[in-house]
Amino acid sequence: MGYIAMPIHLPPEEPRSLPLGADRSTYDLQEAHRQEDPEDVRDVYEPSDIAEERAYYRFGFQSPVIASETAPPTTSPSHPKTSWNFCREYLGNGRWLDAASQTSSDSMSPPPDADVQASMGTFFDFLLDSQKIDDIPGEIYDLTKPLDALAELVHLRSERIDGTKHYFLRPKNAPNVPFELVFTSAATVVEILRRRLWGLDFHRLVRKLLDRGMHFKTCVTGSSALSQQHLHLHSTITHQFPGLGYRPPNYKPDAADYAAYEHVRDMFLDSPKGRAALLHGGIISRLAKDVVHYQHVLERPMPNVIISNGPLVPVQSIGCWDDTLTEHEINLICGVYKVDTDRTQRASTSAQTTDVSWWPKPPAWAAAGLNVGYWSEDCERWFQTHLAKIREGQFQLRSPSAWKNGLRFNHSTARVTAKNEERAAEYLVRCNI
Repeated sequence: MGYIAMPIHLPPEEPRSLPLGADRSTYDLQEAHRQEDPEDVRDVYEPSDIAEERAYYRFGFQSPVIASETAPPTTSPSHPKTSWNFCREYLGNGRWLDAASQTSSDSMSPPPDADVQASMGTFFDFLLDSQKIDDIPGEIYDLTKPLDALAELVHLRSERIDGTKHYFLRPKNAPNVPFELVFTSAATVVEILRRRLWGLDFHRLVRKLLDRGMHFKTCVTGSSALSQQHLHLHSTITHQFPGLGYRPPNYKPDAADYAAYEHVRDMFLDSPKGRAALLHGGIISRLAKDVVHYQHVLERPMPNVIISNGPLVPVQSIGCWDDTLTEHEINLICGVYKVDTDRTQRASTSAQTTDVSWWPKPPAWAAAGLNVGYWSEDCERWFQTHLAKIREGQFQLRSPSAWKNGLRFNHSTARVTAKNEERAAEYLVRCNI
C-alpha cells in the first residue's frame, strides 16, 4: 500500500546567513577575524524533549489519551510487559536513575501520568513483537498514516549501495547548498520528517543532527571516472599502523599515556579530517565534539575530497563523495594500541598482537545497550563516568570483545532500536522512497 502525503503549511523562517561552499583557506581567514558565532557555543548534549516528545519523534508513539479524544482506545495499556523504567532506557535516559525517586537531576521531567506511561509500555510491547507497521495499533503509532512533511519540506530519494540502503535528503528551501545529506538510518530520516521545523532551516537541521551525534554524510557529486584513479592510487599504497603504536606484552598505561593520546588525537581532529569524525556519529562524534566546530560541517567537504576519498556511490557517470575516515584514523581517535601477546604466529616468526583501546571502536558502540540511535543522556553519563575512571587511574585498556561485553547493559534496547529501523524503512518504502 502506498501513501500520498498531504502538504502542510508552516510559516517560513528567516534563513541564517552562514557562509557555504567557501574554499578551506578562505574560510580559515574568515574564522580568524570573525566574532564567535553564539550557535557554535553549545553543550555536548542538550536534552530538550520531554518523554512523550522523544517517544514520538524517534519512535512514532502517540498517546491514545491525547490522540483519540472521541473514540475509546482499543488497546489495553493497564498491564504492559514493558515497564516505565525500560521505556526510559529505550529513550536513552533511564539507565542510571536514582533508585528512590526514579528521577535524575537532568532527566526528562516531569514524568507523564500513569496512563501515558502504561500506553508507552504497550506501544513498545507492540513494536518489539511487530513484523510490519500494521501490527501496531494506529491510535498509538503515527506511521499507520502519512507524514505531511514528506511532500512539503524535503527532496528525498534512496540508493542501495553495497547492500545497504542510503537515503539522500535535501530541504526544498535550500537549493543552493553544495551537498546532499545522506543517511543509512531510516529512523533518523523519519525523525527529521516528524520534526517539521528542522526541515525549514538547513543549518538548524545540520546542527540538531550534530547535537544528537547522529551519523550522516554530506555528499558532493563528481565524475565517477575519478573513482578508478582513486582506486588505483590506493591499491599502490601500503597502509602502516599510524595510531598510538606498538606496546610490549602486559602493557599498563598511566595518566601520562592518556594525556599523550589526547594530545595526538586532538591534533588529528583539529585537521580537516576532524569534519569526517564529527559526521561519523556515536562515540567518534562525541570524541570530536570538544575539538571540531560545527561550522566546518556547514562548509562543503574538503576541496580535494574527490581525490582524497573514495566515492560513496559511483552510479553510471556520477559519483557522490564525502570526507571519510580510514580504519587507521578511527584507531587513532579511539586510542588503540597494538599490544604484543608474547606469542608468535604459526608459520611465521612475527609476533602476534591484539588491539586494546581507551575508548570503544564503532562496532562495539553500535552493539552497545546504550546505543538508541543518537547520543543520549545515558550515553553522556557513561562517557563522563568512564573519563573520570581513566583520569583517576581506575581503568584498564580493553580489547574489542571486552568492550562488547562491557557495554551490553539492557539487551532489549538493541532489539527496540532494530525494530524501529525496520518499521521506518517499511514506511519509506510505502512512500515510494
